[in-house]
Amino acid sequence: MVFIVDPLGNNVGITCEDLGMSLTPPLLMGMIAPMLEEQVKMVYDAVDVLDSGTIVTVGGREFVHMGFVYHLSNVEMKANVYFCCEGTSLYGLTFTATPAASSALDMEATIQEMVESFVPGA
Repeated sequence: MVFIVDPLGNNVGITCEDLGMSLTPPLLMGMIAPMLEEQVKMVYDAVDVLDSGTIVTVGGREFVHMGFVYHLSNVEMKANVYFCCEGTSLYGLTFTATPAASSALDMEATIQEMVESFVPGA
């Protein structure tokens, strides 16, 4: 897992795990999304699920998207998670921002650009 964090706590996280098998986006949504939602609710306070799992196409690749708002040390954070399977590797891309960063930047456009630039295994 790799995280890039700025001084305000905004971050981008990238994970890669070998599953030993390939999963289609519908299987990822049915198997991985419920586990991730449960984990987020166990770890953070006051979780609001904005998207419990939607298949989206970004840059010609299908991802499962999830969105959450939660509180960490009394600070509201918004997280967007994109995951996909390439071969037997499960990739997770997590974008987390404070409300100040979300309003100062066009976070949706920034996230879209970063997801479009994702190259598995690079």
